[in-house]
Amino acid sequence: MRATKTFSIRVSTIKRLKTEVSSGHRSSFVDDSIINRLDQATDFSIIDIPARNRAASLLPLDEVPSHIKILIKEWLTEVRE
Repeated sequence: MRATKTFSIRVSTIKRLKTEVSSGHRSSFVDDSIINRLDQATDFSIIDIPARNRAASLLPLDEVPSHIKILIKEWLTEVRE
């Protein structure tokens, strides 16, 4: 099912859409673009978390050996400076 809605879009975006997408396919193009963007917003990768935060999250864990914790603390101190 489809519905007609009004949204505020930059004029430059509309001009580009008109030149790059044929008139019979613009609604589908916009719909697909919005769906893809929304899907990406929920994607998650561990790489999205800064290395500093990932390293710091290991410190309270009992499974992490003490010598590794010492290295992490030293590294976090160097990164901060």
